[in-house]
Amino acid sequence: MQNKVISLLFILLLSVTVFSLSPDEAITFVSNTNNYLLDGESGAILAPRVMITSSKEDYWIVAALKDDTPNVYIPVSNSSGSIADGELTIRNLIETEIVVTKITLLKNSSYGLSWPFSYTTRGTFDGLASDLKNMSPKVILVQTRMDEIGTSEATKLKNLADQTESLISSLALQSTKIAEETDKARLVEEKYLAAPDTNQTAKYKKSFDDYFSLIDNYKEDYTTIETNLNELKQGIAILQTDELTQTDKDGLINYLKLPTTTGKLPSFFSQTNQIKTAIDSVFSSSKNIEGLVLNLATRKVRNTTWQMIYGANSKITKANKSFYSLSEASEAIISSDNVDYWEDQESVEALKINWAQTKTRYNNQEYEKAQEFAKKAENYAIAVLEKGVKVTDDSAGQDLLIQVIGLLMGAVIILFIYEKFVVNRKKEEGEEQYEEPVQ
Repeated sequence: MQNKVISLLFILLLSVTVFSLSPDEAITFVSNTNNYLLDGESGAILAPRVMITSSKEDYWIVAALKDDTPNVYIPVSNSSGSIADGELTIRNLIETEIVVTKITLLKNSSYGLSWPFSYTTRGTFDGLASDLKNMSPKVILVQTRMDEIGTSEATKLKNLADQTESLISSLALQSTKIAEETDKARLVEEKYLAAPDTNQTAKYKKSFDDYFSLIDNYKEDYTTIETNLNELKQGIAILQTDELTQTDKDGLINYLKLPTTTGKLPSFFSQTNQIKTAIDSVFSSSKNIEGLVLNLATRKVRNTTWQMIYGANSKITKANKSFYSLSEASEAIISSDNVDYWEDQESVEALKINWAQTKTRYNNQEYEKAQEFAKKAENYAIAVLEKGVKVTDDSAGQDLLIQVIGLLMGAVIILFIYEKFVVNRKKEEGEEQYEEPVQ
C-alpha cells in the first residue's frame, strides 16, 4: 500500500512539472535551435533580465542586437518554448520590454540621481511641507499688520498677503500629497520593474503622468508665491505711514522670506523637465513599434524557411537514412564526386536549378519564394534518392572478374586434392611393386 502511495505521489509531481527556460536557453532557442537572427546580429536579454507576463503567461524577450541596437524583439514563452502568437500580445510584450529596459537604463544613468520615485524625492517634499506650514503664520502676521494700518495701500498689501498665505498653505498640502504619491509610485515601480506585466504598463505610465502634472501645478503656484512675496516686500518698503518705522518694515519683510529648502526648487524644476522629456521619449518609442512588429513577422517566416532547408526532414531521411536535411541531401547529390552516378539524371538536373534558387532567394530574404523552390527541390531530391545510383559497366566487369577468380581458385583446390591424394597414392603403390629382393 505504501509503495502505491509513493508511486501516486511521484505521478502527481510529474504531472505538475512545469517547463521553463533559463535566459541563456531562450537565447539559444532563438539563435541556434532556430534561426531568427541575421548575420552580424547577436541575441541578448537586456537588463533587468526579467520575464514579462502577458495574460498570465511569462515570456523571455530576446533582443536581436547589431552594434548594441535592437533590430527586433523576439518573445519566447517560458512555458512552451515557442514564439508568442497574436498581434495584440506581441505588441504589448514589445511595448513593455521597451519601457522596462529603457527606464532601467535611465535609472542607471545620471537621471537616477534625481529620479522622481525615490526616497530622496519623498524626503524633499516632506521637508517642504513642514517648512511651508511654519511660514504661513508669519504671512498672517503681515496680513494682520496691514489690516491694522488700514490705508488704501496697506489694504492692497493686506489682500495680497491673504492670497499669498492661501497659496502657501495650498503648497504645503501639495508638498504632502507629492510626498505620499511619490511613495506609492515608488512601490508600483519596484513591483513593475521586478516582474513586468503588460496589463500594468498603462498604470506605470499614469504614475509618471500624475507626478509630472502635480509638479507642473506645484511650480505654477510656487512661481506665483515668489512673485507675490516680492511685491509685498516692495510695497512694504515704500509704504508711507507714521505707524511703521524702518525697523518694523524690516521685520515684516523678514517674515516674507521663503524657507531655505525652497532654494533647491529652481534646479529641481529644471531637472524634472529633463527627466520628463526623457521618460516621455521612452513611452513614445514604446508606442511606435510598427516596424518592430513587422520585423518579427518576417523573422518568423525566415525561421520557417530555414527549418525547411536546414532542419530535420523526415521525408529525406526516409528516402535515405544517410541524410538529415534537404541541404545535406541536395549538396551530396549534386557534388562533383556523386552527380554522374545517380540513376534519375533528369531529377538531378531539376534539383540543381531549384536548389540554387532556394539558396539565392533565402539569402536575398525572399522567404516565401525560397519556400516554393525548397518544396520542389525536396521532391526532386527524394526522387533521386529513391532510384539510387545506376549500375555501371565497371561494376559488371568487376562481377565477371570475381567469377573468374572464383573458378580459378576452385581449379587450384581440385589440383591440390588430386596431387595430395591421387598422385601420392600411385607413387606409394609403385614403390611397393619395384621393391628390390632381399639377398
